[in-house]
Amino acid sequence: MLEVIKPGVSSTIQDLGRFNAAQYGLSQGGPADLHAFCWGNFLLGNPTNAAQIEITNGGFQALSHCEGFIAVTGAAVTLTINGVPLPTWSAHKVKIGDQLKLSHAKQGNFAYLAVSGGFDTPRYLDSRATVSRNRAGGVNGDGASLNIGDKLRWDQVVTHIRPPLSRFQIPDYLAPLTLRLVPGYQFEDFAPDAIKQLLHELYYLSPKSNRMGYTLQGEPIATPQLGIISEGIALGSVQVPPSGQPIILLNDRQSIGGYPKLGTICKIDLPRLAQYRFGQPVRFSLISRQMAAAKLLKFHQFFNL
Repeated sequence: MLEVIKPGVSSTIQDLGRFNAAQYGLSQGGPADLHAFCWGNFLLGNPTNAAQIEITNGGFQALSHCEGFIAVTGAAVTLTINGVPLPTWSAHKVKIGDQLKLSHAKQGNFAYLAVSGGFDTPRYLDSRATVSRNRAGGVNGDGASLNIGDKLRWDQVVTHIRPPLSRFQIPDYLAPLTLRLVPGYQFEDFAPDAIKQLLHELYYLSPKSNRMGYTLQGEPIATPQLGIISEGIALGSVQVPPSGQPIILLNDRQSIGGYPKLGTICKIDLPRLAQYRFGQPVRFSLISRQMAAAKLLKFHQFFNL
């Protein structure tokens, strides 16, 4: 069992997400940074869907009431166990009475605390993912973020602890980011000048961003004059509201929307985007559906998703 001493700004239980739930008007949830999440479970030999704690901006503290292994991935935080600094992106053994602390993040937004076997919290529609706006997931199944005193059960199952990542494998969340866009069926409704602008201008992450979607700031993109009927929204959809400032829809997005959409961002680019901070610049480029699918397949095969 792991007892929360300090939850930080916001910490939630996440697994891969609540799939096939949009038909009920529910959000998918799941880790904002799928790449870091998958590495956490991989390092511990966990099932790919084992639940972890997603910690926003660090500042998390906990007390272990059992023995097992942990791994911290994602945002650049300092991990200490009983005051001793230990590397992230690596598995570490914890004992009864050990105190875990994560500093505030120096890079990135989301850190992930994985434990051997995963956290055992209530399931809703076959998922432990926390989505506050749907009141789903969490320690009590009510969608609440973690609070001081929450106690999280975990199985302590150890199958195969893997070696730590090398520094060359750890993402640099300050590196320039180009988001690869798969054009959607409304792409050609945008004027050629609007598309040219999208592909040549820099856009900056706006403070009006959260797990529902990241809003970008830059030269406004002219939207098509014709209205559209509200329709389902895929992960990574790039919608353009009347303001002309693109919004990239993420894990806690609404299930339907009525703004014109340029297409969707290549799914393997979304983890890096999730770790971007306000004011950081992004560019867009185009990628074919076939190429994006091939890159995603390679990612899924490596992590057995």
